[in-house]
Amino acid sequence: MKKIKKFLTQKQSFYGLVAVVGILALGAFATVDQIRTKNLEEQVQKVELAESNNVAEEHKTPVLVESEEQELPKQAEQNTTSSVGQSAIVMEEKKEPAKEEEEKKETETPAYDGTTKLKWPLSGNVVLPYSMDSTIYFQTLDQYQCNPGMMIQATDGADVKNIAPGKVVNVDKTSKYGTTVTVDIGNNYQITYGQLKDVNWKKGDLLEADALIGRVAPVTEFFTLEGNHLYFEMKKDKKPVNPMKYLE
Repeated sequence: MKKIKKFLTQKQSFYGLVAVVGILALGAFATVDQIRTKNLEEQVQKVELAESNNVAEEHKTPVLVESEEQELPKQAEQNTTSSVGQSAIVMEEKKEPAKEEEEKKETETPAYDGTTKLKWPLSGNVVLPYSMDSTIYFQTLDQYQCNPGMMIQATDGADVKNIAPGKVVNVDKTSKYGTTVTVDIGNNYQITYGQLKDVNWKKGDLLEADALIGRVAPVTEFFTLEGNHLYFEMKKDKKPVNPMKYLE
């Protein structure tokens, strides 16, 4: 009986040991499997994270590059536009005084001093003199009137020369004096040439002395009996003055 008990005890101990070893082995296997599973999960997470980063990077990078590429030309264009604008302003500021000076020169009227004797606009006898203090007889009109200018006898087509530098202030046509040209010669002196044709000047034109004003036209019906002539009138401060005081 003692042998049988001893055998059973040894057998039980052996199976118990085997059971313990089995349990430990199973535990170790489970632990290893858990570690392996955990490692796999971490690797999968890392791979997924890397892939998501790559995807995000692929989407972000072109956008950033395109944005930078778009921004750079815009900034360059803005800088260029700004530079051009500033240059234009500087150039305009530089040109402005010159432009003002040029415009000033163009609008300046050479000033007649009122004492220098002037050449006649053409050669000829005086048909009707200047007369504002008393009346004179107009043959065609058959009446006495004052005369604010004078009529210088001339042939049809005779050249009429400007007597002093000045600026054209009016080109007109009237039934009495025909085509007229008025020139401002400065210091409030103005000269009007009438009974003209072939006039090629306009208001604002600058004229030199001896410039061709035009040519004598056939006289108007107001002066048919007086014959062809140049109507010549001179004013100071818008009032008629005697041209003979200023002509050579």
